[in-house]
This record gives sequence, C-alpha cells and structure tokens, in this order.
Amino acid sequence: MNKKDGLKLPQIPITAPFLLEAFIFQCFRFAEWRNDVSLDIQFRILCGSLAIAFMFLYYYITLFIGVLKSGDKNDKIKQLLYISLFAVLGLGTFLINYFIA
Repeated sequence: MNKKDGLKLPQIPITAPFLLEAFIFQCFRFAEWRNDVSLDIQFRILCGSLAIAFMFLYYYITLFIGVLKSGDKNDKIKQLLYISLFAVLGLGTFLINYFIA
C-alpha cells in the first residue's frame, strides 16, 4: 500500500468483527442462565466473556491507532468516528447480553 493512500474504510474490516461479537453474545445470552449455575462457573463465564470483549476492543483500538498514524486529514475523522461507533456498540452488546436478562 502506498503511504499516500493511507487506510481506507473499505480496506479495513470493521463491521464483520462487530457482527461476530454480537453473534457470540446473542447466541449464548449469558444473563438468562448464569444465575442457575454455581458461583465458580459464573466467575468462569464472566472471565471468558470479558476475554472475548477485550479481544474485540483491542482490535478496534489497534485500528484506531493505525488510522491516527496514517491517512489524510479529511477522511481521518470519519474513519475514527466509524471505528469508535463499532467499538462502543460491541461493548454495549457485551453489557446487554451479559447483565440484562
């Protein structure tokens, strides 16, 4: 990739990881059945869920930093807002599906 081109939105997969994260949390719906298991298993579920959420959050932070370091000024704000939106939506998906039954 030429340095002048920078990072373009269609070249960066942003939507697909969010859909995967939402699919994972929506399929399991931890909030519906986590109270039916022991406290030890609840802790394991929480740790696994946080690991999944942090993995996707790390992905979006890496994209955010990559866009900050490259790209032209006009398109940079649009890209940063787009990445931030999906990071917040992903975190919201985790919170809703884990804590709200």
